[in-house]
Amino acid sequence: MRYRTFGKTGEKISVLGIGAWQAGLKSWGKDYTLNDVKEAIRFALDNGVNFIDTAEIYGNGRSEEVIGGILRDYGDNIFIATKISGFNATTKRIFESAKRSRGRLGIDAIDLYQVHWPPSIYTDICKTARALEKLVDNGIIRYIGVSNFDLDILKKFRECLKKYDVISNQLQYNLLNRGVEKRLYPYMKMEGIELIAWSPIAKGALAGKFKANTFAKKMDPSFKRAKEAKKLFEILNRLTNKYNCKMHQIALAWLIAKGALPIPGVKRVGQAMENIGAADIILDDNDIYMLDESSSKYIEVKFGGVMPRIVPNWMQRIIIGLLGGV
Repeated sequence: MRYRTFGKTGEKISVLGIGAWQAGLKSWGKDYTLNDVKEAIRFALDNGVNFIDTAEIYGNGRSEEVIGGILRDYGDNIFIATKISGFNATTKRIFESAKRSRGRLGIDAIDLYQVHWPPSIYTDICKTARALEKLVDNGIIRYIGVSNFDLDILKKFRECLKKYDVISNQLQYNLLNRGVEKRLYPYMKMEGIELIAWSPIAKGALAGKFKANTFAKKMDPSFKRAKEAKKLFEILNRLTNKYNCKMHQIALAWLIAKGALPIPGVKRVGQAMENIGAADIILDDNDIYMLDESSSKYIEVKFGGVMPRIVPNWMQRIIIGLLGGV
């Protein structure tokens, strides 16, 4: 496993991490079990991965509980990131949410606490920012991050902070969705803000699995794009022969080359093994150029938020509550 410094934190992390949405067991089908996920995550940790990302909304806390159970065997050697739902990122709810997440994870302090999506327009985002700073002061969290924040909201949020800064923004970023490169990612690079890439293999579309057969996949337009991206997949296939690997490993290696931190999810040990293998692939400049060129039209993909900001927090809470998490 290769490692790098995680932005302004100075923390040493693996060049790719683990996304733990699948551990919530809600949106990813029924072709795997909780034990499958646990074994896959343990395999990744045993082979050098030291960054895990989860969220309170994944299975209504189940994912955090699963990760917490695994962490008991690994001590403080793993960098843990979790996320507070946008509808809970208010001064009335943020402290309780953070404490519940910390309890489920079974850790003294959450390494990276991220606002999962921007709160509704009816929420004072500056009060949210100040509440997060208090969480740092109280030792409940160590660093502040955001997720799915576009450029304008990110700038506004940073202006609200008085003592600390945002260290990362978690965004959908892959070869079929490069919209963040237009304005947002250049700004983040300039400001030293890390990009954590969720859906780095487009939920399997970049592995050549074009059928959207789960809730999570049906919500993602990447599958439609994949069917039309003939040139991109021709190059991916060519590079699999050159590097003796699989297509999604090339997609992950491309993100690493771009300076992002991909966090692919895992259902089984085999997937974890392949993801780890991607960390050893160092694409040459010409290969990166070919991938860039063949996917260049996806820079025009519009930035999409997870939840429309015009929906009040209380309504978002009811919707997700009826679903029992995602």
